[in-house]
Amino acid sequence: MFDHVVMRASKLCLVLGVLSVSLLTGIGLALAHRPFTTQVEKVALPDGQLGEVRLLHGDGIVAADPIRVLVVNASGRLLARSYRTPMMALTCSREKHCRAFDVGRARVLDIDPATFREGPIVPYYGDELWAIESGEESWGFRVRPASLRERLEGQLALAKREMSALVLLFVVGILVGVMVLRRPPEIELADGMLLLKILAVGLVLLPLAALVFLLSAITEVLFLGSAGAGIVTSMLLRRAEKHLRERLQWP
Repeated sequence: MFDHVVMRASKLCLVLGVLSVSLLTGIGLALAHRPFTTQVEKVALPDGQLGEVRLLHGDGIVAADPIRVLVVNASGRLLARSYRTPMMALTCSREKHCRAFDVGRARVLDIDPATFREGPIVPYYGDELWAIESGEESWGFRVRPASLRERLEGQLALAKREMSALVLLFVVGILVGVMVLRRPPEIELADGMLLLKILAVGLVLLPLAALVFLLSAITEVLFLGSAGAGIVTSMLLRRAEKHLRERLQWP
């Protein structure tokens, strides 16, 4: 039964993998986009009003989008703008206190009202965001090194933001596990099947995983954790299938 699954998975992987790589490459090259905002959260401001904190995505073209954190007041006017980094994550408490994490550099960006500047009204989407996204200056945040607990919190926040990429890597990990699991020598797969497995892993799955890593903003920890979890899952499924064969006395 497992060999049958391996054969079907190998052939399906070769077909769908090539299509996926082509699709993701085309998306990365062709779908350049205007800046846009995501993860809009309410934040308590010093004057007692509720403003908003937003993630502003630039255009990474063939790589992960650079992201800034913006703070706007109740009227939507810009108060704070962070520097750019692809691995920016945001968390807010129930008390409307927010902070950002530069996960790649292990930094925390605390909102600093003492350095706020009132700027233009910030739309959620449109060409007007180019002026807000461009430039190197940042203000309204105090940057400090992250503690060990904050590094973990940042990784979890980034994982939540990049969940679709992690799920895809998890599936790739399962397929890699299915391809490389070997039966005992006396019932080894045929040479042609072994070649098909090598092609599926080497020419499709590994390049696909690398492309997902390039186009997303995940860390090495999240990459290895997600793909590794998929491989472990395939091993557990293989073990469960073996025990089922023994219990039911299947060949």
